[in-house]
Amino acid sequence: MKLVQNKIKWTPPAKTTVNSVAVTFTVGKTGTISAVKVKEPTADPAVDQLAIATIQKAAPFPPLPAGETSLEITFTLPCQRGVTANGVDLNPYSNEVFKRIHAAWWVPKRLLFMQVGLSYEINKDGSLGKVSIDKSSGDKNADRLAVIGVKRAAPFKPLPEGVEAPLKLSFNAGFKDEHDKNFYIWNGERFNMGQSYTTAGGTEVGHRDNTTEKDKAFHLRKEEALIKMADLDEQIEKESKTNPDSIKLVPLLVQYAGQDRLIEEHSDALAKLKQALAIARKNPAGNEKELAQSLCALATVEYNLGHVQEAEPLLKEAIEIKENVLKSKDKELKDLLETYGRMLYKQGRVKEYEEVSKKAREITTI
Repeated sequence: MKLVQNKIKWTPPAKTTVNSVAVTFTVGKTGTISAVKVKEPTADPAVDQLAIATIQKAAPFPPLPAGETSLEITFTLPCQRGVTANGVDLNPYSNEVFKRIHAAWWVPKRLLFMQVGLSYEINKDGSLGKVSIDKSSGDKNADRLAVIGVKRAAPFKPLPEGVEAPLKLSFNAGFKDEHDKNFYIWNGERFNMGQSYTTAGGTEVGHRDNTTEKDKAFHLRKEEALIKMADLDEQIEKESKTNPDSIKLVPLLVQYAGQDRLIEEHSDALAKLKQALAIARKNPAGNEKELAQSLCALATVEYNLGHVQEAEPLLKEAIEIKENVLKSKDKELKDLLETYGRMLYKQGRVKEYEEVSKKAREITTI
């Protein structure tokens, strides 16, 4: 019965008042079927015909167990939208998935009225499977940002009990025009027609108002950053499959964190840089350059976020490696010394500040 159930792919009609339809049929020894009919006709003949056609399309089924010559089956198909063939109500789960995607999907105003049709799969544990574009918007960046939105929303909660994996869902990103009734997402927030929203430039505007120059600049920066992060994600995933502690991951993670910072996702930037530093520490021999790179980047972010206690030992270690191991006197070292000097000055550690500042001034860069 489980094998039979798995072959029946049932999608009820979009508009019907029928709650369910029961179909009876006979399965022969080899899996062929006969005598397919609805057990009791419903009030909607279209539902009855679709149910019969669905069972016929699913056949043939696997052969019956040894000793069985035929088997009469009654299968009840739910007609409520979002209910699986075996009666599991998927609506609460799918609504939560769509809510996460709406919050993660981001599109600049210039691409706002471009629709992208997506299909995607969710595995049993909630991880994201295949994502594909069913209908392109005609703009490469709009398409990519739609796919990126689904990927950034994952992972989701594990599939409800009784739902076969992978669960296949679809999502239409974007809007038809300014009068689209579904116009309700702007930077992850819900808005109904006639409402206004606040742009990145801080101006409250309506759907047709011009975007501020500051807003346009932010949109372009975020658009580019999200696409670069998606490219880096692919490279990181590819390298991690070979070796999750590969030293080649360090510069990729540092670049990723740099894009995170551009769009003010500081928590994710910290996580990526801590991962990079952990990898560099596992591979110290001959990889002092990567170790210094991860230390510099993490120290700078920690300092900029006001985490002085976390930043100081990282700065000191990075400076030590740059000066005494790599023997470099480059702009990166000068920046590190200046950052360390500012931190010392703010703490009133004047003597130490003067020593560090002197070192910084002695480094000349082009």
